[in-house]
Amino acid sequence: MSTQRNRPGTAEGTGTITSLTANRTSVRLDSQSNDVIYDDLFGHVVQDPALDVLCVESAGDLEKSELLRQASEAAFAHVVRLRERGSTVSPAQVEKYLLTMLNELIAAHNKETRDHLPRYRELPATLLAEVFAFERRLVLVGTGTPENPLKLPLAMYEPEGELEGTYRLLDEEALHGLLRPYCFTITLQQTRETYAHLRTIIPVVNETTEADLVPVRNGVYNTSTKQLEPFTPERVFLTKSPVRYNPQAVSPTKTLSDGSTWTFDEWLADLFSEDEERVTLYWEILAASLRVYKSYEKAFFFFSSSGSSGKSTLLHLMRNILGQRNCASLSLGTFGKDFGCEPLLGVSAVLTDETDTSGFMKECKDFKQYVTHDVITVQRKGIKAVQWRPRGIVVQAGNELPEFSDKTESMTRRFIFVPFDRCFTGAFDPAIKSELMIDREVQEYVLRRALELPEFVRFTEGEATMSLRHEVRKNNDSVLEWWIEQRGEFLTNLILWDFAFDVFRKWFANVNPSVGCISRKKFVQRVRAATEDDSMWEAMSAKDATLMIANYWVSNQEPLALQYNLVDWYVPGAPAVSGSPRAVTRTPRVRGLLRINPGVVAAQPTN
Repeated sequence: MSTQRNRPGTAEGTGTITSLTANRTSVRLDSQSNDVIYDDLFGHVVQDPALDVLCVESAGDLEKSELLRQASEAAFAHVVRLRERGSTVSPAQVEKYLLTMLNELIAAHNKETRDHLPRYRELPATLLAEVFAFERRLVLVGTGTPENPLKLPLAMYEPEGELEGTYRLLDEEALHGLLRPYCFTITLQQTRETYAHLRTIIPVVNETTEADLVPVRNGVYNTSTKQLEPFTPERVFLTKSPVRYNPQAVSPTKTLSDGSTWTFDEWLADLFSEDEERVTLYWEILAASLRVYKSYEKAFFFFSSSGSSGKSTLLHLMRNILGQRNCASLSLGTFGKDFGCEPLLGVSAVLTDETDTSGFMKECKDFKQYVTHDVITVQRKGIKAVQWRPRGIVVQAGNELPEFSDKTESMTRRFIFVPFDRCFTGAFDPAIKSELMIDREVQEYVLRRALELPEFVRFTEGEATMSLRHEVRKNNDSVLEWWIEQRGEFLTNLILWDFAFDVFRKWFANVNPSVGCISRKKFVQRVRAATEDDSMWEAMSAKDATLMIANYWVSNQEPLALQYNLVDWYVPGAPAVSGSPRAVTRTPRVRGLLRINPGVVAAQPTN
C-alpha cells in the first residue's frame, strides 16, 4: 500500500492516459482528496507509486464484456477509496472515470490484438446499469412466492429525506431522470435498455411483511414490543407514515372560530351520535390502515344519505396519517378494467371519497384479491405487466348504497358498512378539515392511539352497521328482497321449488319489467342462502328424501297463486303455463322449503 499526494494544479474529475504497454494499461484518475490510498481491491488492479493512477493488467485477448467488467471494477474501486477518505464524487466524475478506463482498455486491447473496437463517447446501457446499481441500493421486490423476476417491480432504497428508510418503486420514466446525471444525453431507448439490464443483475428481495411492524416518520414501530426501532435497508418497506410517533402525545384542545373548544375524541363521538360501537370501529379501521402487512380481508364503506356528515373529513385525516402519496383514490368500479389496478402499485391503502356507484363492481375478482392480499398481475400502459401483492385496506365513501353484479352473500360479507347519520349543514366548521386534520399535535395523538390499540381479531360491528349491511344485501339481491317481502304470505307447509320460482318470476316481472329474470338454478341457490338463518323456513337438502306433496299442501287456494294468476297451481289438472305439468296431482313427490313449525294441513282434494 502506498500514499500519494495530488500534484498542485491538478484538475478534478479528469482522466489522463499515463502509460500504454504490452502488459499493462495505466490510467490516471484524478481525485479530490489530498491523500489517497490505493490498494489491490481486485486481483487485476495494481499500484503505481509515482502517480495517482489505477493500473489494469494486460487488456489483450479479452472479450468485450470482460473489458467492460474490468473497467467498471477499476473505476468503482477508485470511487470507493475516494469516498472512504471523505471526498465527494459526483455522478459526472463517476462517468468520467469509467469512460476513461474503458476507452484506454479498448485502446490497449486494439493495440495488442489489432482489433478495431470503437471507443465510447458515452456509457453503454450495460455500464449505466452497473453504475446505477453501484451507486444505489436496488432490489426487485418479491412477493414471498415463486415468481418470474422479470415481472417483479424494481425499487431503490432512500437513505435520507422524506422517504428515509423505505424503498421507492422505479419505472422507466423515474429511472430516466435518475440516470441523466451519469449520461446527460441519455435517450428513452437507452433508459429502456438500462432498465432491462438492471432487472437481470439486481437481486430479488422479499418485501417485509411482518404484521407487527409499522414504518413511521422517525422509525419502525413494533406493535408487539411497543418499541420504536431504527430503519435498516435489510427491511424492504415501500411506504411509511409521514407522522412522527410520539409516545407522550395527548389529545390537544383547540379553539374553533366561534370560540368553542374542540377535542378529537369529543368530535368523533358526536359524528357517530355517541354510538360507542362505531367510535371503536373507526379506531380499529385506523389501526388496520397502518398495519398494512396484516390482511383483515375486509373493505369499508362510509355511507350517508346526505352530505356534510363528516365522512370526507375522516378520510382526509386517514390520508394525512398514511401519507398522501401512499393512498390511491380508486373507484371500485375500476377494479377489473384494463390498467385499472395500475394506481395500486406502491400504495398502502385505497381511500376514495364520493365513489361512483353507477354500474358498480361489474368485475369483482381483482377487488377480492386486493382485499385478501393475494398476488395480482398489474397491467401497465406501455410497460410490461408486473406481479404485485397488495397491501392495506380499502375505504370507500358515498351517498348511495353500492350495487354489485356478484349477488352472493360472499361479496357483501367483504364489506363493513359504516353509517354516518349526522348532518352538519350550516353548523360544520370548515377549519376542522382544512386545519385540524393536518395539525401536528392532532396527527401525533391519533397515530399514537391507533398504533397502541390492542390487537383484535374481528372488527366491532354493532346494530347500526349490521342493519346497513342487511339493507345493502337486500338492495343487491332481488331474490332476497322478494323473499323478505313474501315469505310470510305462503299458507302451505311445503313450498315447492317450481311453485316458488313461478311466484318469483311474476313478482320480478312487475318490479323489473325491462330486466331478464335469473335462471331457476340461481334462484334456488339464492333462496337457500336467504333461508340459512330463517326462523320460519328451511331448505331441503339434496340428501333429503322427496316428500308427498299431499301431506303438506294446504287444501284451500294459495293466495300468491291467486294473486299472480298461477292457475295451474290451484286448479288441479290445468295445463302448466311453462309447458310442463305443475298441477299438484301431477307432482306427487317434491323438494322445496319446509315450514319449521308446520300447521295443520287438510286433505288434498282430488279430481
